[in-house]
Amino acid sequence: MNITDTAKQFAIAQHGTQQYGEHPYSYHLAQVSHVLSEFGYAGDEAIAAAGWLHDTLEDNANNL
Repeated sequence: MNITDTAKQFAIAQHGTQQYGEHPYSYHLAQVSHVLSEFGYAGDEAIAAAGWLHDTLEDNANNL
């Protein structure tokens, strides 16, 4: 498993049942990942991982 997949799984697990409007929070994280791809960062695993993790600490500080 690569760093992006690991970050994705970790972020989704940490956000648990958190919602993004009517969607699971993973919807927002996937949209961020998509925007990063559109801006040419699809091949940069560190940036892709950061996209998945960008809200993890902010939204889950008490759980980490």
